[in-house]
This record gives sequence, structure tokens and C-alpha cells, in this order.
Amino acid sequence: MRCPSFEQLRDRERLARAPRALRVGLWPLLERREKLLDRQGRKCDGGLRDRVVVVAETLELDHYLEVLVIKPGALAGASALVRARRAATFSPTHQRFWDHARKKLGEAAGSRALIGVLLLHRTMTGAAVEAGMCAALSVGSIDPEMVALEARRSLSRAAPVVLDNESLAVFDRPTPTLSHYDDLLGVG
Repeated sequence: MRCPSFEQLRDRERLARAPRALRVGLWPLLERREKLLDRQGRKCDGGLRDRVVVVAETLELDHYLEVLVIKPGALAGASALVRARRAATFSPTHQRFWDHARKKLGEAAGSRALIGVLLLHRTMTGAAVEAGMCAALSVGSIDPEMVALEARRSLSRAAPVVLDNESLAVFDRPTPTLSHYDDLLGVG
């Protein structure tokens, strides 16, 4: 049996003096008084400490999209997806798009296509993205770029206003001609 190194002994000593892990629940707000005990069960650092542990549960689907692009298989069982369905931010149109994408591309690539569409919600309104999904599904497309294009098209921006004012007549000038360029080149 080998003798432990100095670093290993030092780490063991630190572990022996380390406080036990505190129990933390996942309720939205939790307030407790916890005892800090060392490994032998003795009080350490003054014994009883007041601790306020606040855990706010924010499961926004948007917060997890970058991770879900890397691991798209986790989307189906994500708690954030359940919460988004309950809050009606993940609509039946999203589900229809996802089902169609998974059927056409497979589980991982179909989930990535849906994640690409969900990322559009950061820059566009929900109604525009839903209109884009409906338009893309109507032609059988599951490409997130197509959804973005159709969503922008659905925003129907008003045509620019053209001013017809006589005060702008001072800016009128004759149409330019290119005939004097031949003289510059010595042609003609």
C-alpha cells in the first residue's frame, strides 16, 4: 500500500473540517435556520446560523434553448416545456410544427428545427412566429429560415409615406447625362 502524498493528506484534513452540505428544497421561497456541523457532528463556526435560502423557480423555455440545441433530446422531457404548455406560450401550432419536423427529419434534427423557431420569439412577436409556422406548414416546409421569412412577411409593414409638397421643388435638378464622358476619354 502506498503512502498518501502531502496533497492527499491536506485534502483529507480539509474534508474532515468541512461543514455538511445544507439541505435546500426547491420550493419557490424557503426560509430556514440551519446548523452547520462538521463531519463528527460537532457545531462549527459559532454553531447556529441564520440562513435565508431563497430559490426562485423560473423555468422559462427561452432560457434553455442554447443548451437544448446541443442536446435536443432533452426537449421532450423538459420541465420548462411543460410549464410553457401550461402557460400557453407553447401552442398547438408549435406542437404541430414539431411533430411534422420530427416525422420528416428525425428526433434530434426535428427538435433542432423547433428550437430554431423558438429562438425567433426573441426578435418577433408570438403572433408573427405562429403565422410564419402556419404558412411554412401549409407548403410542407419545416425550415426555421422559411418560418422567419413568412413571419416577417406577416408583419405587413405600412408603405412609406411620400411627401408631395411644393417646398421640396428647390431640390429638383435635371436628369444627368453621360455624353460628356466620351469627351473625357477622347472618344467620339
